[in-house]
Formats: sequence, C-alpha cells, structure tokens
Amino acid sequence: EVSLRLYENDPFWEESHNDKISLPRLVYQGVLLIEGGVCYQIVHTDYLNSPRVMTDASGAVVWRQDYLAFGADYGTAATGNTHKFTGHIKDDATGQYYAKARYFTTGLGRWSQPEPLLQGVPDDAFLNKPQLLNPYIYCENNPLKYIDRNGKWSDPANADQFIEAARNFLDVPYGHGQFPDKVDCTGLVFGALTTLDDNGISTELIDNWNTIGNSPRDQSMAKGIYDEAKSGKSNLSFINNISDAKPGDLLVQDKPKGSGHVEIITGIKDNKITSISASSNKNTMKVVERKPFNPWDPKGWWKKEHGGTPKIVRINEK
Repeated sequence: EVSLRLYENDPFWEESHNDKISLPRLVYQGVLLIEGGVCYQIVHTDYLNSPRVMTDASGAVVWRQDYLAFGADYGTAATGNTHKFTGHIKDDATGQYYAKARYFTTGLGRWSQPEPLLQGVPDDAFLNKPQLLNPYIYCENNPLKYIDRNGKWSDPANADQFIEAARNFLDVPYGHGQFPDKVDCTGLVFGALTTLDDNGISTELIDNWNTIGNSPRDQSMAKGIYDEAKSGKSNLSFINNISDAKPGDLLVQDKPKGSGHVEIITGIKDNKITSISASSNKNTMKVVERKPFNPWDPKGWWKKEHGGTPKIVRINEK
C-alpha cells in the first residue's frame, strides 16, 4: 500500500483529493506511477510544472527533457510522456500544446487563438500591462515568470513556489513562540515568504515584516497584514471579487476577533476556496490544507471562529 498526498487544484491527477489517501492505481500527467501498490515511475517537475525528469523505483533516470524559454524541446525530443511544457499535452500531429481553452505554438511563442477572457477587461488594465493588447501573446511575453493553467489567463509561477513552500509546513504542530518547530498562521506566511526570499524572490512584505509586527511569532501580524493592504503599504493590494482571486493570495479579515487570522489560498472554484492554514482548532492543532469552504457563509465555520468580513490580499513582488 502506498500513501501519497494529492492536491485538488492540480489539474493533472486523474484522481484527486486534498487529503492523505491510498490508491491501487495512480496516473499523473498521463504517466502510470503506481499500480497494485508497486511504484513504477516518479515525475520530477520544475517551478513551471514542466516535467524534466522521470525516475523508476530504484531512482534511475528513465526519461529527461529540457525546454527553451517558450517551451520548444531543447536537444533531442524525449518520448514516452505526452505532458511536457508547463504540464500541458503536446499534440504530435501539429506540434502544438493543448491547454484546454486553446492551442499554443512554441516556435512562435504565441497562442493559435485569441485570449477568450480578453473581452470585458477594463481599459486601465492595458495601461499597467500593455502586453494584453495582443490577444495572442503568451504569458505577457514572460514565460519564465508566468504560467497559463488553462489557456485563459496567466498566473505568476512564483505563486506556486509560495504555496509549495507553505506545504513544506504541513502537519507541523500549531503553536506560538517556537517557530519553526511550532507554527501559527502568521508564522506559516513568514516561513513560506522566507523560503521565496532565500530563492531570490523578494517581497516588500518580508522586508517590512519586523516593522509590522514584533516578530514572526507575533499574533498581531495577521491584523497587521490587513492594515498594510488597507493603507497601500508593503506592495499589498486587496482583491475585491473572488472571481479575480488566484492561488497564492492571502485570506484575512477586517474587524477580526482578537489578533486576526490569515490563510494562504491554494485554489478557487465555485465561490469556494481551498487554503493552507495553521489550525488552532482543538481537534487539529497543526498546519493543514483545508477542504473547499466559503468564508463568506454567515453560518460557516470561518465566520463563527474568526468574525469580521473575509478579505483577499495579493502579495506583489518588488
């Protein structure tokens, strides 16, 4: 029996769940990994979710692929895995990548069809991101920073790294004053941002952390993050609609009970979110990844435990 942790917002699992489960058969990115409790292959991806190496149960490399900036195969094209650049399927007949909403041509670095969500974008968006003026542009012409999960819009790849850094704290006991052996909600954010900073991804929030609160263990930091966004400091911004929220955003409160609370959003679907949080619930008391919930539900657990109105905060890079 093989037990793995799967993530519900990962589009490449044929079977998904956001908790620890055991499966007799597991397929990821079209590759058979486990069957009958036997490990066949392991897919190793980079920060853009592009498969780079596959190994067998003994650790021997059985497949390898490198890519140019816009996804063209670098070197000899490897066979045996149809999911390649950013995890999307490469169509052997056309040489294009299928990204659900449209096809992408690596040789041109452009989509074959126009952006389906471009209609209705406010005019001022083009002032901040003139690359949006071209409806065929791929990831704002910056494929090393952004990814496109479904052919409809680009997301910062750094957000995925932020989430994965937070996932490294899963199951760490909840507590104050003993970071990193015990972690509270703000310590979780601090730890994930520190990991990014160590990897060369800087944010004003981590630079200003000690001026917002007294330490990474300071419970008032959750309220401090809200206050920073409200005043436009630390390069934080509020996201007013849940439809505009993205994985990597923070869920905080206004007018909270006590010192406040913060969670890291990992997915959004049907007005519900999944998140990573340091849970202080007496039945949990550890860092967990929550099942989908609606924090705006007046009868939901979020309202009862934390009070106030949920707010979404985006952490922008420097």
